[in-house]
Amino acid sequence: MKKYDNYKDSGIEWIGEIPSNWEVKKLKFVSKIFNGDSLNEEEKERYSQEIENSIPYVSTKDIDIWTARINYENGLKIPVDHSRFKIAPKNSFLMCVEGGSAGRKFGHLQMDVFFVNKLACFETQSVNNKFLYYYAQSPLFQLQFQNSLSGLIGGVAISQIRNFSVILPIPDEQTAIANYLDKKTTQIDDLIAKKERLIQLLEEERTAVINQAVTKGLDPNVPMKDSGMEWLGEIPAHWEVKRLRNIVDSVKTGSTPPTDEIQFFSPQEINWYGPGDFENLFLGEAKRKISRLAIDQNKCRLFPSNSLLLIGIGATVGKVGLTTEPCSSNQQINAITLKKVYNPEYYLYYLSTIKEIIAAEASSSTLPIFNQTQTKNIIVSVPPIDEQNHIVRFIKNQTERIQAINSKTQQEIELLKEYKTTLISEVVTGKVDVRDWQPMNKN
Repeated sequence: MKKYDNYKDSGIEWIGEIPSNWEVKKLKFVSKIFNGDSLNEEEKERYSQEIENSIPYVSTKDIDIWTARINYENGLKIPVDHSRFKIAPKNSFLMCVEGGSAGRKFGHLQMDVFFVNKLACFETQSVNNKFLYYYAQSPLFQLQFQNSLSGLIGGVAISQIRNFSVILPIPDEQTAIANYLDKKTTQIDDLIAKKERLIQLLEEERTAVINQAVTKGLDPNVPMKDSGMEWLGEIPAHWEVKRLRNIVDSVKTGSTPPTDEIQFFSPQEINWYGPGDFENLFLGEAKRKISRLAIDQNKCRLFPSNSLLLIGIGATVGKVGLTTEPCSSNQQINAITLKKVYNPEYYLYYLSTIKEIIAAEASSSTLPIFNQTQTKNIIVSVPPIDEQNHIVRFIKNQTERIQAINSKTQQEIELLKEYKTTLISEVVTGKVDVRDWQPMNKN
């Protein structure tokens, strides 16, 4: 890309050279910066109702970290004339200044809003607002922000941000840069959105492949029969329908050793699974492990390899995973050991398709619980073992194909995100010259 003809020393070592017609200023001289206001629980309840002559209240969670799109429809709206809350005006921008996404979440406003105190509003006074919005995402701004972070949760005070340095071209050039980046970043974001939609469709395809294979088989011409269960529908006529209790050797619940006795957790020898470990159907290394002593002293049960672990308590009840080696678990998990004549991978896939049904049947007052008895009463389809094996091979081949496309698409998304970050940085810091850029005429 084209560079400027002449550069000069900015006078600040960490900024380095800038185009000869640019200047360096303190942020407080070009923008009004102020925090928003937090809501208490009573106010959240009050402002979740329909209120006339009101505007949205924006929180950090309402801003997408990559596209910077703001969700104005989160349900919270506050009367415009409410004197307690500060308003961020249309065409200003918000930046997160506290917490895990501090310095990384930005949103340019399409309307007036109230906003949370973890966000700061930048209301420009003498520069193009969109130029400053993009500049705040550049390494020159981010370096200052990261060096100013303090506190346990990480944040930067408005008083510090006001003293950050910003490099500025003349107003017309600020507008040209903002227009260029508006166009280019929109194109990048649209392409990312299409690829993210592809990943979503691939996940839907993977789910459909598994569901079809474990409930209908692989032969579309095979005679079918009613399974007797509305949610299962028809199954191949030569398959059986049984309760899980009829195909298992055991269903056991895990346990937790005394947490104040270190000898049960050190040395870390045996995977001890909890719900947080269920990221994939095939379980990997557990976040926590127990010692062999915990098993020997009957503080925990040892489940054999190829056990199916089903979450029976909590928000993720019904989620399932398969172990590849002997393991243990906490009391939120039911471990299912199948009889040798059944393929555990087939039933891993089968149980994964009925997670919502299990969750719906979990007894709950406040906490969903699916106990051993309920686990044993799960209805399962039972194809012949040769067919179970064939179905597993088919699903693996299909999911590997889908995962390969998924991984490639995810890599492309990451590259696009990196390109977007680099493009913004190069343009707003004067590394490239876009003054002569003109949008393509669609006609």
